[in-house]
Amino acid sequence: MAFPLPGLYSSLIRVNLRGREPNGIVEPGREYEELLSRLETDLRQLVDARSGKPVIEIVIKTVEAYSCDPPAVLPDLVVEWKASPRFIDRVLHPKCELVQIPPLYNRSSYHSFQGFFAASGPSITSGAYLGEIPVLDFAPTFFSLLGERPLHLFAGQMIDRMICREAPHHG
Repeated sequence: MAFPLPGLYSSLIRVNLRGREPNGIVEPGREYEELLSRLETDLRQLVDARSGKPVIEIVIKTVEAYSCDPPAVLPDLVVEWKASPRFIDRVLHPKCELVQIPPLYNRSSYHSFQGFFAASGPSITSGAYLGEIPVLDFAPTFFSLLGERPLHLFAGQMIDRMICREAPHHG
């Protein structure tokens, strides 16, 4: 009924949807929506066998996040796992136990959606700390730095406090 897509830090799930997948078996509409809800419910019931704590941080339904029909190429569900200082080899569900063998290389699950960005150039304010910036604001800002008018398709806003309004000083 559903299958995983390759992903590094999130689990991506795609429904075997009739009319979209070559051998689709789930009917679009109510059956599709009910399956997404059932998958989300099952995922939210998963707990770490050692601690008894939930292992799922968030489940995102693409159709809700983007207010769209079932996506042509995106996953139907994106699953973010809770960070853990150790490899979780067993999770429990009310109906079963899931066991996985540790991989040869196990990177910590302490991932972050925050990062840093550094830039330099004649039109960029020197030494400015900008605080948190939505990632969607970078595209219109880069367009502006290149002397282009930002497209109306961009969801973000230009980062005005990053742009130097005066001629750069060369010493």
